Amino acid sequence: MAIKFSELNRVIHSEPTLARDILRDRRQYFINKVKAPFVKALILIGERYPEPTHENVRKRNSHVLLDICAEFAKYNSMKPRMFNAIKRIVISEYEHDGAESQRMDWLLERLLEKYNNGEWKKLEPWNPSPNWTEPAVLAAQVKLHKELEEDFNKRI
Repeated sequence: MAIKFSELNRVIHSEPTLARDILRDRRQYFINKVKAPFVKALILIGERYPEPTHENVRKRNSHVLLDICAEFAKYNSMKPRMFNAIKRIVISEYEHDGAESQRMDWLLERLLEKYNNGEWKKLEPWNPSPNWTEPAVLAAQVKLHKELEEDFNKRI
């Protein structure tokens, strides 16, 4: 397993990319003036929506979304209020607005096509991280760290 961190670092820090702009060139601007207000607004708006539950939704896909969100919340400890707000917005909009739910379905179908044919890159087994407690991911992280340490020790 060869991870080219040097290549990623070179791209992020030398070429004019979106990632470089956000992560390096205007990092503090994006942290303070874009992301923080966006997250705050998202939470404020999301918490105005009713909490979707299996008792108050009727669409089959809304129930599926609730189950996925419950599993996500079980493993995730990063920005739980933000992700709960996103859940409330997405499921509430899906549940009550047929035009929006059809577009969400269309988007999901296209994503699945791209994922299944290999165009959409699969998640590495050690991700998501940090602040993710799914046992399979934690085990993959331990394995990766061990492999990286062994590789590093071979080089020195």
